[in-house]
Amino acid sequence: MALANELHSLEQDAGMADSEARIVIRLLNSRILSSANLRLEDPHVLGVSRSFVYVVARERSPKQKVLLTLARPSEKHALYRLANMRAAIVETRDPRIGAEFGSLRGTLANQPWGCLISTYHDARDKFTTFFSTSRISARAFIALWRDLIEQLYALHSAGYTHGDISPYNILIDSDERPHLIDFELCAPREVAQGKLEVGGTRGYVHPDAESRLANALEGKTEITFDERIQWDLYALGRTLVYALGSGDTDLYRDLGPFRQRYLRLLACRLLDGRNLSRDTAIGLAPEEFKSLRYGSADEALRDLKKIMGEYDLTRIVPELNLGTPDRLQVSQIAPTVLTPRLKRLLGCTEVARLGTFHQLGLLNLVYPTATHTRLEHALGTYTTTCEYVRWLLRDEQNPFFLQVATAEDVKAVLLASLLHDIGHYPLAHDFEEADADVFDHEVRTQSLLLKEDTPLHRILTGPEPDGWAMSPQRICDILRAESAEFKFSLMDRVLHSVVSGPLDADKIDYLTRDSAHLGTRYGSGIDVTRLLRTLTVLLEPAAGHTVGRVGTQEKGKIPAETLAFARYAMFGAVYWHHTYRSIKAMIQWIVWDYLRTQYLKPKTSPSSFRKTVREALYLALDSPSGALFDRDAIEVAVGDSYMPAAESRQLAWCVARAGSDAYTMFDLLSRRRLFKRVAVLSPGRGFADDEWEGLGRFFTARGGSDAWVRRVVLAKALQDLIVTRVREASDNEYGTIIFNENEEKLKFLHLCSKTQAFLVDFPDPGRARQDGLRFVVEEDRLSSRIDTAAPLETRESDFFQRLGQGFTRGIGKVRILVHPDCEEFIKRFLKRETIEEEFQKALVQARSANVSNDAYFVVAHTEGVRRRGKTESRGRSVKG
Repeated sequence: MALANELHSLEQDAGMADSEARIVIRLLNSRILSSANLRLEDPHVLGVSRSFVYVVARERSPKQKVLLTLARPSEKHALYRLANMRAAIVETRDPRIGAEFGSLRGTLANQPWGCLISTYHDARDKFTTFFSTSRISARAFIALWRDLIEQLYALHSAGYTHGDISPYNILIDSDERPHLIDFELCAPREVAQGKLEVGGTRGYVHPDAESRLANALEGKTEITFDERIQWDLYALGRTLVYALGSGDTDLYRDLGPFRQRYLRLLACRLLDGRNLSRDTAIGLAPEEFKSLRYGSADEALRDLKKIMGEYDLTRIVPELNLGTPDRLQVSQIAPTVLTPRLKRLLGCTEVARLGTFHQLGLLNLVYPTATHTRLEHALGTYTTTCEYVRWLLRDEQNPFFLQVATAEDVKAVLLASLLHDIGHYPLAHDFEEADADVFDHEVRTQSLLLKEDTPLHRILTGPEPDGWAMSPQRICDILRAESAEFKFSLMDRVLHSVVSGPLDADKIDYLTRDSAHLGTRYGSGIDVTRLLRTLTVLLEPAAGHTVGRVGTQEKGKIPAETLAFARYAMFGAVYWHHTYRSIKAMIQWIVWDYLRTQYLKPKTSPSSFRKTVREALYLALDSPSGALFDRDAIEVAVGDSYMPAAESRQLAWCVARAGSDAYTMFDLLSRRRLFKRVAVLSPGRGFADDEWEGLGRFFTARGGSDAWVRRVVLAKALQDLIVTRVREASDNEYGTIIFNENEEKLKFLHLCSKTQAFLVDFPDPGRARQDGLRFVVEEDRLSSRIDTAAPLETRESDFFQRLGQGFTRGIGKVRILVHPDCEEFIKRFLKRETIEEEFQKALVQARSANVSNDAYFVVAHTEGVRRRGKTESRGRSVKG
């Protein structure tokens, strides 16, 4: 009688007609259930839904409660949904979800019925509701979510979706383990759209579910299984957001700031990219979650295991596993784990050839020990990147890298660091300073990475463990993804900053390596160990997106600033050493002379000559064993050279296609007869502050296709002005008595008529750019609960900022260089003020020059232009 009263009391609320209630009562009182070994002791109706009636019963032996789920006769799809529920429980095989004890079907009063007998999760006895959970330990709270996601993953793997995940449908047992219940809306992978029902708990239903179902019922679209998986994940994310927002103080004290942020980030990533302005974590813009969203419960499960120490990327990616016995020692920072697939990469021509030329070009003419190779640097950058990844995975403040980074991400950044220089060739940086638009080695790097059907491509794309299972395009994306290039994913932008950023692995390696090889002390002052231990990811809002890059915690601010100062010192003392800058200026003139011959060829437009030059260079670089370079080196035919073989051949390739100026410069370099300084200009010494800023823009190598042309015009105009000044000067005009003055003057004028005797050098400001450094401010340790949606507080390093602003101002100089045969004459005959005056005139001419009509580039200077096979030999050929 009590059961009948319960059912009839639910008739109005659940829409049960009196006749339907009577059928259910007759069924429960019949012998059918008794024959299923059930005894209805004190039966209790849990509830009535649209499709089912839920009743608690007790088995005869053992005496345990079970749940009876009876299909309502009035609902035409009730039996279909009951079958789905049974199959989902049976095929998932997860005891936390429940087990089937029996299943009955039949007809009563001409009405079909069905009954599923399954596990009963007793919320009044052993279990508690999700809402009443309190004072749970941090580890148990995380384990609870791990168990919950495991259940959902098991359900999805079995080919079913739940359809109604919410705090109401999760029960917690006395062991603090969750149990997912209420499978009324579960549906199989293949389901007729007409039988698919979308519902759920208000506030936990995916925003698209209702409209998508309406369109599906009208035949406009079809709801896929993957789409329904996303709906489950969305509901789970909403549930986790609720759990984090309703926890008590004790829970948050145990969780700590890092775990609070970690779980908040995970919850927001479960929301299928449909994040509202409030659905964010650690300062990420809601827009970023479209690329960060989870595609499966397995991905979320993997990330929860990371924070529990059950999934370790340093073990998953073998190149990070320092327990491997095979190692290389190429860096002072850490050993290099030598895996078989890394060894295969090092054997590729594109990588191995980096060991055939110097890292620092012709700096060995200034520092004799500067003979280390580009391959050493590539391996060192790779090794340092491995350390970056290891420490970012231990970041104690920002959970972004630990949670979001996958094994694929780690492999991609390791490959990007190793292969970022494969487009390099001898003197590549010097050629780029001459014209970055033509000779940019990064363009060649992209080309080599994307070139198919090569050993390199096969190793990169080949399956693990022999290959890397990596798309070359992903490597290219990382190399190009600047922090504010929002067309790339946020993770790619963060990974880019590991290879190229304010604190990148590339800088650490070349500063420490160059300093050690050259015998300077600047690189040895960097506290690399401390810096690595304090690495973190900085995420800051910008234009509706998030700028992501690697930075440092506040306790790593000083080591980071020592890195910046070491770079400043190395540029001032080494990379911009006045003798090295003279060498670079001579190399640039060789390149410009070569470019001018291409520029002046008939029917060659300024817009197409870059392509022609680049193709010619690549053809020579790709020739077997550098055959084209060797041939050109023999044709140039100079005597024993101070220059290394690879660098000499590279220059000879230009000289063989250029004019007489190029040959003169090459001959001087080969005999180490370098151009000499006759005037040095800097802020406050020849230039006002505003003039200096404009000068940087004029000299930049990335100023467009004609940037190099204007610099040639400047040097030639300066030479013409000084020649005119010398030719027209009267005796003793400058108050200096010169022995045999007329003879010296004639020699000078004759030399200037034959070749370029004046060069102007200014270091490329773009290459010297010092990006600012932001660091994460140390948190208040007394606060147990934090705003997990807000970004971590960051500040700008004043030292980095001042150093960056004054980089070229502090050590950048305009150097006016002269042919070594003219040095003494210029020093005795011309005052420094005179040279500065003529330089300013030449600068005005160069700035206002119409390049397409300039006499230097309209009229081909054919005098002395060497032609292949017509050159007079001047000694032995360059040895290759």
